[in-house]
Amino acid sequence: AARALADKKPFEEKEPEDYKEVEEEPEEPEEVEEPEPDPPKVELTPDEKKSYFFSHDVQDLAASVLSANFTKFSLPTKAEGFDEIKFVWQDEAACTKLLKDWVMEKKLTQRAEDLQAGAWFKEHAATWSKSLAGWKKVQNDFKDPAKKKAMLAKKKEAVEAAAKAAGAEGGEEEKKEEAPAEEIDVENLDVLAVKDVNDVGNGEPLFAHFLYEDWALLSACYELHLLAHAFKKDLNDADRPSFKEKDLSFYYQKYYRKSFDFKNFGIEEFADFLELIKDTMTADEASGFLKPALGDDATPEQVLKLAEESRRERSRRVDAGDETAKLKFSRPVPQQRARQGPPGGAGQPQQQQRQPFSYGGG
Repeated sequence: AARALADKKPFEEKEPEDYKEVEEEPEEPEEVEEPEPDPPKVELTPDEKKSYFFSHDVQDLAASVLSANFTKFSLPTKAEGFDEIKFVWQDEAACTKLLKDWVMEKKLTQRAEDLQAGAWFKEHAATWSKSLAGWKKVQNDFKDPAKKKAMLAKKKEAVEAAAKAAGAEGGEEEKKEEAPAEEIDVENLDVLAVKDVNDVGNGEPLFAHFLYEDWALLSACYELHLLAHAFKKDLNDADRPSFKEKDLSFYYQKYYRKSFDFKNFGIEEFADFLELIKDTMTADEASGFLKPALGDDATPEQVLKLAEESRRERSRRVDAGDETAKLKFSRPVPQQRARQGPPGGAGQPQQQQRQPFSYGGG
C-alpha cells in the first residue's frame, strides 16, 4: 500500500480550456445637463386682466336651468347661518356689484324659458279671436248680394222704427222739421271717428275693402301689441320690461302656439317690418327692446281703425304711381288631404308651401 501511494504522481492543477480573462468595460462619461431656458412671459390682454373667472367649454348648468334660476342667485350672508364669510379676492361691495352686473347682463340676453301666459293675455286673446272672426263674417255677408240686400233692408227698417219713435216722443211738428238723412261719403270718412266698425252709417263695414294682406297686417299689429303688454305683466320684472327682436319668434310661439317670421310680410329687414306696424309697436333705440305704441287698454276696434287708415294711405300712394306701397306677402297654401293611393298603399300628402301674393292696397 505504501508503495502504491509512492507510485502516484503529485496533483497538477490545470486551467480550464474555456477560461478567458474578462475585460472591464470602459465607463461612459457622465452627461452634463444643460440649464433649462427661462419660461416665456405671458402677457394678458386688457380684457383678460378684468376677468376673475376662467371660461370653461362645458358649462356648470344647462341653459334652460340657468335661464330659470339666475335671477335667484345671491351672495352668502350670516343670516343664513354661516359663522364667518371671507371675501378673499375682492371685498363684499365689489362682489355684490359684480353679481348684480352679471344678473343684469343675463337679463338682457337670456330668454325667460319658463314664462307662461297669464289670465290677462288669455282673456284679451279670446276677445281678439272672437272680434276677428266676427269682422270677417260681416265682410263676407256684405260681399254676398243676397245677404247684403237683406242686411240693408233690416237696417232701413231699424232706422224707420227709430225715426217713428222719435217722432212720437217729439210730436208731429218736430217730425216735419226733421232734415233728411245725409248720405255718407265713405271715401272721405273720418275713420277714427266711426262709432261702429261694422256699419259706418250706410250699412257698409269699415273693413269692406280689406284683402288678405290687410287682415294679416291687422293681426300682426294687434297680436304683437298684446304680446308686448302680456310679457311685461307676466314676467313682472322692472329690469326686463320687454324683449329684443332676436327673441320675438320665441315668445310669439310660446304665447300663440304658432310660428312667426316677419319675412313672410315680403321684407328682409326687421326695421322695415316695424315701419309696417309702427302704429302698435316700436323699438327703443338705446336698449333695443320692443315696446308697444298703445296702452294696454287699446281695443281691437281701435287697432282696426288704425289699420284702415294705413290701408287708405297705401291705396292713395299706389294710385299716385308709388309701386313701393304695394304689399307682397307670402300667403300660405292650405294643406291638401292625402290622395287615394293604390290598394294596399297610402296616398302621399301634399306639403304646405308659400307663394308671394301681390296687393296694391285697393
